[in-house]
Amino acid sequence: MNILHALVCLCVPALANWSANRFKWAKTLGPVVLSYAAGIVFGNLPGVHLDEAFGQSIAGGAVLLAVPLLLFTTDLKGWLKLARPLVVSFVLACVASVIAAATVAWVFRARTDEWWKIAGMLVGVYVGGTANMSAVGLALETRQETFVVLNTADLVCGGAYLFFLLGGAKRLLSRFLKPFSLQLADTAMEVAP
Repeated sequence: MNILHALVCLCVPALANWSANRFKWAKTLGPVVLSYAAGIVFGNLPGVHLDEAFGQSIAGGAVLLAVPLLLFTTDLKGWLKLARPLVVSFVLACVASVIAAATVAWVFRARTDEWWKIAGMLVGVYVGGTANMSAVGLALETRQETFVVLNTADLVCGGAYLFFLLGGAKRLLSRFLKPFSLQLADTAMEVAP
């Protein structure tokens, strides 16, 4: 069963990525959603009993590979030179993430003894994505139940926010914000040293 488990963990993301490049419906859903859906289906098949420790070791290995691969593709010098507004925006997002995580930790401090781990994982997920949340959770030795509940809450809330951004956010926010101008963006890049 462990061999099948490992094959599914390796092949499903590749198949989801391949499908997203070939089929419009898969591109709409995206490889991440397809991989999550496949994991949910595979984990709930009748008669399939997965080894939890083996699954955790696969997840830990994937995190160890994912974080460096994400960092290897970063052109930090070019990023800092060409995108000062992006750097400011990222710093503000980091500050907002810390404030939001501290608020959540303070609200839930009486309900769980892992409130401080939840705060750390929230900062990780909102600064760098699910891979960072998983890395922080592994580093802090968070209980699996806590990780699963937090990841599910993040998926539900993040999915609702994403649907808002894809749906009505442009109409709502265009009442308050100026529309993006490509000429202004080009001028800003020319002025940047």
